[in-house]
Formats: sequence, structure tokens, C-alpha cells
Amino acid sequence: MKKRLLIIPARKNSKRIKNKNFKFFFGKPIIEYSIELAIRSKIFTKIHVSSDSIKYKKRLSKFKNIEIDLKRPKKLSNDSVGLMDVFSYIVNQYKDRQFFFDEVWFLSSCSPLITKKDLINASKLFIKNKANILLSTCRYSQPIERSFYQKNKSLIPINRKMLKKNTQNFKETFYHTGNFSIFDKEIFYKKNVKRKYTGFHLPISRSVDIDNTEDWKLAEKLFNQ
Repeated sequence: MKKRLLIIPARKNSKRIKNKNFKFFFGKPIIEYSIELAIRSKIFTKIHVSSDSIKYKKRLSKFKNIEIDLKRPKKLSNDSVGLMDVFSYIVNQYKDRQFFFDEVWFLSSCSPLITKKDLINASKLFIKNKANILLSTCRYSQPIERSFYQKNKSLIPINRKMLKKNTQNFKETFYHTGNFSIFDKEIFYKKNVKRKYTGFHLPISRSVDIDNTEDWKLAEKLFNQ
């Protein structure tokens, strides 16, 4: 059986929504949706909440299936630090303790629309496609080749030639929704590994990863549909 480490990042002092991880979403702190989802899936060997807050640790102590046994250091808790640096730190800390994993998962603390079935099916797809990274993805509704950027008050096309191309002649493109990811152990245990990506495609109705107040309002609308 695969040994899977799940990491749920939950640092304090969120900028766009104050205390976002413990803001109530339909009756309970939003982070609890991710924790309960992970527990119900029964596919993880270890569930780790990565936090720099002792208060968070105390508030999550009611969950017997998780343990915040590694406090995130201050140097990995500011806005400029990427999540991959956090994941590498955690994996190496467990390695030093002689805990090794076949897969390392990331699950957003603010993705209340993801289902248990999503995680289980993503796990199967990851193995089937023989990738070393899986990303939760959603399809762009319009060709990205027709994108514009704004300069002062003007919209500038990225590529003017593409504006004349028929929509049906563009390939479908996808973006990482930020809900969850899977990494094979070699990403962390080996150097200079060639990355092979695969995507687990989500419908728009389940792809919201809450980052700001607009995301929060949208998730509320979709949650009870």
C-alpha cells in the first residue's frame, strides 16, 4: 500500500481575509472541511497541518487523526516563500526522523467544494498516468492565446495574430486551480528530476480555492447547489 503524506498549509496572518483558516463557513472553521475530507478519504498515512501558530495547534487538537508535530519556522512563514520550499522542509524533517513516503500531497485549507471522490479518483489517475506531479486543473473558458494585458488605460493583445484565428482552431488549455496536488517521492528525494505533469480536471463548480472575499462569496453560492 502506498504511503502518503498529506500537507495542509495553514499559516497565521492571512492578508486578504483576516484569520481565513478559522473563519466560519456554514457553521464551522473552513479548514475543518479539508481536514475532515482527508480523514474520510482513508488514503493518507499521515495528515500534517503546516502552521506557524501554537494557537492553531491547540484549536485542531480535537482531531485525533492529525498531529502538528512540526511547527513551521518563521523563515518559511512569510509571503515571499513558495509552498514547494515548505513541502521540502517538511519532507526532510520527516526523513530525518526516518519517516519516508511514496507520495506527498498538498490540499488547500480553503477548498470546501472538493469531494472525497475527487481525492480518491485523483490518486488512481496519478498511478495510471505514471506522472510524478498531478495538479487539480480546470479548463480555461476562452483561448489564452487571445489574452490581453493592461498598460496604463489601454488593453494590449499578447499576440495580435491570434485575434483573427477561429476559436475551434485553438487547443484546450487548463490552469492549476490550487485545490490540491500530488508529488511522487522522487521530486523530493532525488535531484534534477524531469517533471512529468498530469491533470485531474475539475468542473468550475468545485474548483474554487478561496483566496479573497470574491472567492469566498462564490464558494458560498456553490456550496448549497
